[in-house]
Amino acid sequence: MARSGILWCWWVWVPSVLAQEVTRVQTPAGTVHEVAHVPGGYFPMGTTEGRADEQPVHAVYLDDFYIDRFEVNNAQFAAFLDDVGRNADGEGHRLLDGFDADAQIRRSDQGYAAVSGTEKRPVAEVSWYGARAYCRWANMQLPTEAMWEKAARGTDGRTYPWGDEIDREIGRAHV
Repeated sequence: MARSGILWCWWVWVPSVLAQEVTRVQTPAGTVHEVAHVPGGYFPMGTTEGRADEQPVHAVYLDDFYIDRFEVNNAQFAAFLDDVGRNADGEGHRLLDGFDADAQIRRSDQGYAAVSGTEKRPVAEVSWYGARAYCRWANMQLPTEAMWEKAARGTDGRTYPWGDEIDREIGRAHV
């Protein structure tokens, strides 16, 4: 299985759209997501610097969409696994690499649960199949790269959600 990271699915902090409409969405297991409306329209995607696959800057049009304000956490993903009753999709793809030391969800006789104290942390070690299955189960959408970039960077071409510079003083980034 390929190494997986934090599940970003449709869950990303979207400061560029915080002034927009925020809606609460309830999953079949009763967990709740706050989703922010991202208005449709063109935005500059890409960069003039960085890797070749990020160049050049080009205009991309997206219809309106909603995206989570926060990452899916361990408690939410554990509730999903409990509700579907297995750690595999219909084709046998593993949803969560629970054997990896970074995974903070465990299965017991009582079902799936986040390791105590990690319930609110972003879920890690989720496969792409797991992210897709969670999104479908929650009646939400796994965002495209373009959706993620528009939500994270806004429509004015800034480098970071808050602007173009890293500001270590107020804790917006750690490098």
